[in-house]
Amino acid sequence: MQNRPSQRVVARLADEVENAGMQNLLPHTHAAEISEALRGQATSAQVELAVPKEVRCSSQTVMVKTNLVRCRRCGKITDIVSSAQIVSRPRCPSCGSETVPSPIWAITTTPLIQTVLTEDSRVPLVLSLEDYSQQRQLGRVTRCYISNLSRPITGLRIDTTQTTNQTIDPHHRLGSFRYSLSMSPTEGMVRPISITAFAYEEEGCSKVSPIGGELNGIEEVLFCRGLEVLQVTPAYRIGHPRFSSSYRVPVVSYSRNSRRYVLFTRHFRTDGLIIKADRQALLEAAEAAGIPEAQRFWTALHTLSHAFLVKLPQATGLEGASFSEALSVPYSEIAVFDNSPGGLGGTEGVLITGERALNLNPNFELFLRRAWDCPLACLRACKACLFSDSCYMLNWRLDRRVLINLGWG
Repeated sequence: MQNRPSQRVVARLADEVENAGMQNLLPHTHAAEISEALRGQATSAQVELAVPKEVRCSSQTVMVKTNLVRCRRCGKITDIVSSAQIVSRPRCPSCGSETVPSPIWAITTTPLIQTVLTEDSRVPLVLSLEDYSQQRQLGRVTRCYISNLSRPITGLRIDTTQTTNQTIDPHHRLGSFRYSLSMSPTEGMVRPISITAFAYEEEGCSKVSPIGGELNGIEEVLFCRGLEVLQVTPAYRIGHPRFSSSYRVPVVSYSRNSRRYVLFTRHFRTDGLIIKADRQALLEAAEAAGIPEAQRFWTALHTLSHAFLVKLPQATGLEGASFSEALSVPYSEIAVFDNSPGGLGGTEGVLITGERALNLNPNFELFLRRAWDCPLACLRACKACLFSDSCYMLNWRLDRRVLINLGWG
């Protein structure tokens, strides 16, 4: 890897991978092995930090098949692997009408919820229309259509080389796996899990002061240029697009034969805010919220991070993907930063120059102090308040009651 990450940021990454395992964001055993290898401790597992140079998309893997499309008008099924022209021109070769992805089934419920798979497990997590027909020995699917448009699921029918007008049962079993119908395959079936670490030189940072007085639970806020960021993706979760992360199957980037983890990595320097938390205050606020002891500080720290992260797009006018976050549990710190090498001016855009130091922009500070408020009055956190599309940790363990108990509300 060019511009190798510093030992300091690698050590912090090992800490955060380990903590992610303790919070069940990552499978605990795998997280422990990765963190030990990153620290250079004695372990039989190897870890490779790999920066991808090329990204390829495949419609067929050992876990997922999304290679079939159907015509909206005539229902003809076409395999995009053998008819590659459909990728660039999504039209039916028979009638010229628009094609859409054929129906697929994605894992939703038990018994696979507690199962951890690896990339070489060769377990199908998504069942295609093609697989469905093969399992029932119906031959090759030739046509798929909806007999009753007001009931697109119960009205779904297929023709195969052996049957016509075949009814599809949206709930069935293949071995020990249960599936539910998803009318259109989307990238929402897969949720990558990324862990981010950061390191900085404090003498190169500037102190930031809130205009409205101190924020309980925060000891200090710094603006840092040249913040070193190291992000790895050790796993992902697969399941029905509408299901939460906890109801998806975790898949680890690990080869059981070679005992080797390949972690796809981003390493860059950028601008960002460092928030130093008051550990005791966060623990007390989390305890008052009834959060279990083992989850208290990680939940509180992640919630505090999202108070800043969620409001940055509103205050700057930039997309949510322009920002990211990182936790440092041992140091009681978080970082929210421009998600681009060199920075985008986003985090700097919520600062104004005061008489003696930098201050938070009053508009952003107002957003920040109201981060606890949810228009839906949810119990802990939701898309209307603290959830963020910029969270690479799948919005895991957030609780706005922490902010309320800190006295922000």
